[in-house]
Amino acid sequence: MTSGLQNGDSYYLSVDLYSQVSLYMSYIFRIELHFFCFNLLWVLSQGVLFWACWTLYQGRRRPGLRAIDVLWWWALVGWVGFIYMTLSVMRTITNNLRDALGESAFNLGIVVVLAVIALSIAGYIIYALASGRLGPKRLPALLLWFVVAGVVFLYLGHIPIERIHLAQYGLVGVLGWRGLRPFLKGNSLLIGAILLSAAFGSLDEVTQEFLPMRVFDYRDIAVNAIAATAGIGIIKTLSSQEGSDEGEND
Repeated sequence: MTSGLQNGDSYYLSVDLYSQVSLYMSYIFRIELHFFCFNLLWVLSQGVLFWACWTLYQGRRRPGLRAIDVLWWWALVGWVGFIYMTLSVMRTITNNLRDALGESAFNLGIVVVLAVIALSIAGYIIYALASGRLGPKRLPALLLWFVVAGVVFLYLGHIPIERIHLAQYGLVGVLGWRGLRPFLKGNSLLIGAILLSAAFGSLDEVTQEFLPMRVFDYRDIAVNAIAATAGIGIIKTLSSQEGSDEGEND
């Protein structure tokens, strides 16, 4: 009887130890995969930056390329890198912040941040209209993109924290469009910027599948892509005021 109990105890102890080791290895695998995805993104981004810098150095190949054009790529890589590096800790940070402030105050804070961004863009549009830098014919297009962003904002009402995707990937779209602008024109620029931003957003969600406290969601991929597209639409419409995009629709 005693031997049987000991054997049984040993069996359950072995199963428990196996479960703990499996859980630990799974956790390590997820973290390592996260860093692998981030490093892959970093290598690809550095390759693009090297190409842009080399093109800038070889001025005769693209004489219109300026140093500021390369800086847009640095800004894009830095912002996307920040998003990826904080994937494993951001949910913990936001949860602690929500616990400290309270649910209502935390959700209100997100709304206030997005409202400040929207009002800043609206303020610039009013200034551009008053100064004549922006024609009134551009207003319907700008209104359309604001409506698109508003629809996404309302759609995410059941999960307020997800509304931050509007700011995150709206900026990714703006930086991607501006970075590609010296190399692509017209519809190619628009499609290229959308695809680049959507790729960043998709890799973001795929990485979350392998991180603790994060989940993969197809809807978030769509939200990231739409937010980026809205950002691209707004910056493209505003940039058209300079007359530098004339002929882009070739």
